[in-house]
Amino acid sequence: MPRFVLIDQSIIDIGGHHYEYAQHVLAAAARAAYEPVLVTNRRARGDDAPWPVVRAYRYGIWFRLAPPGWLRPLWDGAATIGRWKSLVRLRLMFSPFGVLWAARDNLEEFFQRLPLSGGTRSVWIALAAVWFATVIAAVFRLVAAMLPLRGYFSRVGPPVNVVVRALLSPLGLFLGWHPERMRWVYDRYRMRQFARDTRAVFRQVPLAAGDVVFLPTVTFVETAGLLRYLESDPASRCASWHLLFRRALYAGLEGDYAGQDEEMRVHRHALLECRRRALGDHVRFYTDTDRLTDQYNRLGLVAYHTLPIPHTQPAPPSPPARMPLTAVYLGDARKEKGFHHLPRVIRDLWRDYVERDRLRFRLQVNYNTADGDPEAVVARADLSSLDPRFVEMIDRPLSSQEYRELLAGADIALLPYDRFAYYSRSSGVLVEAMATGVPVVVPAASWLSAQVAGEITRYRRALPETRATYYRRAPVFSWRRSGNVAQVRGHLQLRIGGEATKVYTSIIVPIDATLMVVTGTLDQNGTYAQLYVDHLDAHGESLHRQVLMMERSGDDPMASAAVRLRAGTHSVWVSLRNAFGDAMIAFSGVRVDFYAEPPDAPIPLGVIAAVCHNAEEISGAVRELVDHHAHYRETSHAFAGHVYATHNADALIADLVPSWERLLRRSESTIAAPVTGTATGHGDPR
Repeated sequence: MPRFVLIDQSIIDIGGHHYEYAQHVLAAAARAAYEPVLVTNRRARGDDAPWPVVRAYRYGIWFRLAPPGWLRPLWDGAATIGRWKSLVRLRLMFSPFGVLWAARDNLEEFFQRLPLSGGTRSVWIALAAVWFATVIAAVFRLVAAMLPLRGYFSRVGPPVNVVVRALLSPLGLFLGWHPERMRWVYDRYRMRQFARDTRAVFRQVPLAAGDVVFLPTVTFVETAGLLRYLESDPASRCASWHLLFRRALYAGLEGDYAGQDEEMRVHRHALLECRRRALGDHVRFYTDTDRLTDQYNRLGLVAYHTLPIPHTQPAPPSPPARMPLTAVYLGDARKEKGFHHLPRVIRDLWRDYVERDRLRFRLQVNYNTADGDPEAVVARADLSSLDPRFVEMIDRPLSSQEYRELLAGADIALLPYDRFAYYSRSSGVLVEAMATGVPVVVPAASWLSAQVAGEITRYRRALPETRATYYRRAPVFSWRRSGNVAQVRGHLQLRIGGEATKVYTSIIVPIDATLMVVTGTLDQNGTYAQLYVDHLDAHGESLHRQVLMMERSGDDPMASAAVRLRAGTHSVWVSLRNAFGDAMIAFSGVRVDFYAEPPDAPIPLGVIAAVCHNAEEISGAVRELVDHHAHYRETSHAFAGHVYATHNADALIADLVPSWERLLRRSESTIAAPVTGTATGHGDPR
């Protein structure tokens, strides 16, 4: 039976997302008639894996995961010297000598700053020391002035200094602690170590024709190390190798990529080496989002493809209505995941939802590093002051079973991630929650919101038919730019740019209207329209201001925004602009609809998810899900089947291995002799 070898050098716990990913993929590989083998970091703990485990890799995806033994004493020694240096400097600074030295040209100031409680002996010693140092300095200046060749030395000195610095420059190259220089040293060391560890793995688990090797978390450092190994062991090319890249190359949106192409030179060279050394089709490249695939394919050297996200479960039956609802935060506590927003959000909801027994929180608060992000450390300390009956904190990684139970018991999943960090990157927690049928809170203009933007817009576009009783047609209005009429009624194409070239209008709100929905068509991917709404009373005074994001979803060009109007709103001042730049974009077919909601049954703003447009709107998004939970739970369960059909481990195996090859494996497994035991030489199979 051919093997399916999954290498994740970052697995150090039999639990957590890295292991959860591996578990689903290897189980699917077994169903596809492969013998699963898991390769982990050397420090991996746990012994309940249902397949052979090879603990081989010294370093994970982050260098600090397992620092080399020879380097740790140097780091500890440098830290100790630094602490002692700071301590000595502080003691000298606040000693009588330090005070006197700071005021050496003004003894009156010295005696003003000198504490009365101090002894006079130390004062006289300090005075004598300063007097002696002053005399010595004066003597040196006198001697320097008396030197007959003083001008000669002043002319020769600078060139001599340049020669000495040039001779010693190689030492500075290695001893200077420049971040980029040290990163190059670290990456090169990791690359060589990855090659050595990979060679050791396949001495224990020899490869044969038809074997598959999958690396689900790699960077160009691991790619270079793998290239080094493949060249040293040509026999390894009998297997197919599959590399998954899950980190963003470019920062910002698509319009920002061109300015960063020069920075991609090192990555382009890495892929050029792969192609130049003729690795052939047995090495294939992937990402797990279409946006990442577009980024990597922009390098133009090897073809990348998008893989499904595998660690999902089919949605269980929808639970009956229950109170209080449970909102969960899953994964480690990190700033880029918005963990530091949680204390403010929970306190904002405390009086109306928590104390009234409508909402509880269960939060994973374990750090991804030993010390944690500073923001996460402060937030965790803040959360610890809240009543544990209402806010449960889980400060350890969860086993697979515990994680599934936590997610299955959730009514709301909180994902207040940083939109720019997750513009192109995937979120496994989001896919897991959506496949389970749990409503989610996500940030606008991110990969997370893009997964639901199309469904939300289709729901809002259908409101005039589904809520016809409450529909109110908008009065006639005109869009303007810089005082000139830009487009009448907004039914044709609007051209909008930055703040200076935005379009705006004022609309009288129909009588008894409480909800406004704006929809339109954006011209291309990677563009977002910012909707600014000022709620005005009958006297033109502002009641409330909002900034919302209107985004399209993939190939669906429709975008939308929903605004619940403040009580007493007589008119709204509305503007549209390019959300992330000054470039002109096309926004056509703009429609503004109003609805008069029943006081006891307001219309839900969307489906499946509540989208927060900034950190201040997170608590409002949670309110929306709690107040309309039955609706969001129903739509989430209806959408869960689609998510699971797209993202599951069997679909990933189908993408990695051609269908004809999988059929051949199954047919061979039915006639092959029974296989006993496990891979020879894999070490501890636990």
